[in-house]
Amino acid sequence: MDLVRRYSYYSYEKTNYWNEEIELSYHYYANKKLYFAQVAFDCLILLALLTFAVWACTIRPTLSPLRGAIAALTIWLLSQVLDVIIDILYLANATVKEYYNIAYILSYLFSLVAYCLVFMVFYSIIHKLLDRLTDSGRPYAILNAFHWGVLAIVTVVSLADFGVYTALIVKEVEENYTVKLLRDSNKLYTARTIIYFIVALEIFSWGIYVALKAGAHRFTSKMPVFAVITGSLCWFGHNLMFAIIAMKYYLGNPFYVSVPVYLALVQDVLQFVFVIGIFTGFLLSMMNWYKLDGGDQNKPATAVQYPYNSAAPGPYPPQLFQQQQYQP
Repeated sequence: MDLVRRYSYYSYEKTNYWNEEIELSYHYYANKKLYFAQVAFDCLILLALLTFAVWACTIRPTLSPLRGAIAALTIWLLSQVLDVIIDILYLANATVKEYYNIAYILSYLFSLVAYCLVFMVFYSIIHKLLDRLTDSGRPYAILNAFHWGVLAIVTVVSLADFGVYTALIVKEVEENYTVKLLRDSNKLYTARTIIYFIVALEIFSWGIYVALKAGAHRFTSKMPVFAVITGSLCWFGHNLMFAIIAMKYYLGNPFYVSVPVYLALVQDVLQFVFVIGIFTGFLLSMMNWYKLDGGDQNKPATAVQYPYNSAAPGPYPPQLFQQQQYQP
């Protein structure tokens, strides 16, 4: 959701920048209808996440990937709640203190944690499916180590992006940011979106590989496999979208970034579609997991491949620093 910082005026204490008051208003948007549509899709995404969270809690048995999916849903939901709260502040023309920027920081943190959990859930499911392609029922050791390395890279890049993003907000509030910090933030954000895109492509490729290799002697039903492919395709599309936008508007840009209003709306619409596809794929695969054995639970459960108590911190910056609006 594109949110624009408006004008501000000093409150009772000039020396405390965080006590400075600022008016939030949607009236500064050149095309208010597009803005209202953005807010509507923010609310639809929130409703979709809430629906999936309730659905996930009803699925039995609770496999390890499902627990990870529930955690990702919950944290993503918290991020979206904060985004909608900020939307409401703009619609209400609210006057707030600069402390409201904490909502941006928390929203970004929650989104990054949720995205990292989504990667872990996909890898966990892919490994469980690959287990069934081997007689030993164990994942490939080299692949297991490789995916741990990938998750480590995703985590480190996400933490770095969050740290620079937080520093930029603090410096901006205190009117002490530098062009170098802004440029570094844009570069790091772009790098993270590209890395997310590459990893999502790898996950989608593994889904296709499993579908092609899965024979009737290994999989009584391919329904869970096709559900995973659907979810991974939407996850790939989600990250591709943000990578393209980042390379177009953020890469090499030493200034505040403001994407066109129409593009921000398209971004929200596509994200709504992708969220539905991602978690529909997750939950359908978990609901139909027993069909892999023809309704049996004879195959012993494999160990959890990835823990879900990661300290990892990808929606992506809510684009706080937008001083200009472009006409669609």
